[in-house]
Amino acid sequence: MDNKTYWRKRAKQYEQEWSDRLESELEPELAKYFKAALTEIEKDIAVLYAKFAKDNQLSYSEAKKLIRGQEFTEWRMSLKDYVAAAHTNSKILRELNTLAMRSRISRLEKLYSETLKELQNLGEKSEKVVTDFLTTAYIERYSHGIYDLAKVGKLEIPVAAVQPANLEKVLAARWQGGNYSSRIWKNTEKLSSVIKETITAGLHRGLSVPKMSAAVERKMGAGVRNAERLVRTEMNFVQNYAARDSLTAAGLEEYEFIAVLDHRTTPRCQALDGTLHLLEEYSVGTNAPPMHPRCRSTISAVLGEKTGTRIARNSKGENIQVPASMTYEEYKAVYL
Repeated sequence: MDNKTYWRKRAKQYEQEWSDRLESELEPELAKYFKAALTEIEKDIAVLYAKFAKDNQLSYSEAKKLIRGQEFTEWRMSLKDYVAAAHTNSKILRELNTLAMRSRISRLEKLYSETLKELQNLGEKSEKVVTDFLTTAYIERYSHGIYDLAKVGKLEIPVAAVQPANLEKVLAARWQGGNYSSRIWKNTEKLSSVIKETITAGLHRGLSVPKMSAAVERKMGAGVRNAERLVRTEMNFVQNYAARDSLTAAGLEEYEFIAVLDHRTTPRCQALDGTLHLLEEYSVGTNAPPMHPRCRSTISAVLGEKTGTRIARNSKGENIQVPASMTYEEYKAVYL
């Protein structure tokens, strides 16, 4: 196997491996967290309806009535304790703190505070599991990159293992306006606003408990899909950044942009397929993946002539071999 074919193959193997691990490990875990949050929110809605609904319907005017006495005192103390014990100072937590300082609170606002607590828990759990997953992904991709270079005798200088400071730098890296953590919380905060609007609109329409729960479930389902899109994009970022760091650490100067050869490839990735770039000019979204949400493109080492073959898919979706030097546009003209 020639150099060109080898590095392209290795890059795609790593991309596929971690895509599979996302599907089998991280995405089910996130879905479980969303399901647990939904279950608790539905319970809170059911409790409110059980106390104040008539004929399984709760009017908006009833929901806006204030809670008083012992109920208010217990709610406020519980919320203050929750805020004090939270691990992440998010916008959601600050909103909860504002509610806890109020001298008057309605039944609807009490329900909303319980919803916010569940979403704060969801955000904290999601951030932790994604952090752990991306950390492992970076370390393994960097280490495998170094191993591959060493195996073919292409290390120009001795290379150390991943340093904690470098790992923290990668996880904190902001690209296209933020890093994975800020995006997780942005999505969670948006979800909290959407669910609040859904519950309020449902009360105005006089929805029953089952219909209100179904409406909230649809919004949570959209939240799960947003989370999946986010982690797949962030995984692509971390995987390619690890590859970049391994090439840089090995003393190399260039990398090749590799797009997936099938009908799903976006025009932006098509145009960059097969192009070479300096590592010092590596720029996410410009000449390095991810170029867009759910990007599947990768980078690889540049260590030989463009000979041999690479895998692609024809118009029927069947795997085929094409020349390694073939660009996306040439592939498209022949096979699509």
